[in-house]
Amino acid sequence: MGLDNGIMLKIKDNKLNLPEKLKTAFESYSEGSYDVLYWRKCWNVRGAILDVLAENQCFEDENDYKYHISLEVFEKILDHLREQVYRGLTWKNSGESIWEWDSSYKWADDTCEWEYDDAGICDKYWSDLTYAFELLWFLKTVDDKESYELEFYDSY
Repeated sequence: MGLDNGIMLKIKDNKLNLPEKLKTAFESYSEGSYDVLYWRKCWNVRGAILDVLAENQCFEDENDYKYHISLEVFEKILDHLREQVYRGLTWKNSGESIWEWDSSYKWADDTCEWEYDDAGICDKYWSDLTYAFELLWFLKTVDDKESYELEFYDSY
């Protein structure tokens, strides 16, 4: 099972001008490459994402560790994380992570923002997911869909 998993945004030939807010929100290890979401030892998250990828026939080679995903699949992954995986009871019941879930965040549909009462260890995951949704909304406005690439990576 992968120890490190994440979703990367790769900008091709500097053709996409990412908003500064998003540039600073995501880790960047090389020019035009951003780590949008990252998980360490969260096999529950990995399994949920692999399920979404399988449902959407994203596997090109079963031995790959990187999977190209469309904007539509990216949205399905984000929705699935928000609705199913990033929930305290679901997180605890799945038992497939070394991290405890002790955050009481909830999505407020009326304001389209995360609300919380107590800060917890998974605050970063919620914060990253919020920025990932902002990226999704930004990418939906981009005319040149060939100017970027999204991929899920699964390291061993």
